[in-house]
Amino acid sequence: MQMVSVCLHGPVVLSLLKYLPKTRPTSVVIIDSYVEMTAEQMTVRRAKASADARVNPHPTVEDYMEANPLWTREDAVWRVLGTQIAGVGNYDHHLDGNVPWSFSHLLADRPDVAALTFLVADPRLNGVLKLEAVVNIKDVRVVIVPNASHWIQYEFPEVIVEEALRNVEE
Repeated sequence: MQMVSVCLHGPVVLSLLKYLPKTRPTSVVIIDSYVEMTAEQMTVRRAKASADARVNPHPTVEDYMEANPLWTREDAVWRVLGTQIAGVGNYDHHLDGNVPWSFSHLLADRPDVAALTFLVADPRLNGVLKLEAVVNIKDVRVVIVPNASHWIQYEFPEVIVEEALRNVEE
């Protein structure tokens, strides 16, 4: 069995770890997702999201493609659709409903047969998962994806597949 989670869905997957089978190997890959976030970090993220929305409240497919050269046109179309569906306040509501943003304690409920990998964006490109948040977690693989931004699933989908399969093989 395999589970893959991106960004804000990471805590959802972490909360489900305790329900995984205790005897069946499971590969879990969490992609550039916040595990812990201080109040200060939440304020910074909220300000950045708000500033981005003020600068360009309705980014187009072309805007996303220009800002993210590794994306396909389809990736940009899905992103535009997602931002339109989510609505302006969705990001803030999601953060407000989870204060403090602290989910690393959920790792303790992981069955021994569940192999967990965190994919981290290249630190030079401002991903959301900070290496120091996961590097010292016992029995967890941490993989930095060179040249990847937060959008690893668009830029390097093959890395996600490779890591999920590696977890199954080991």
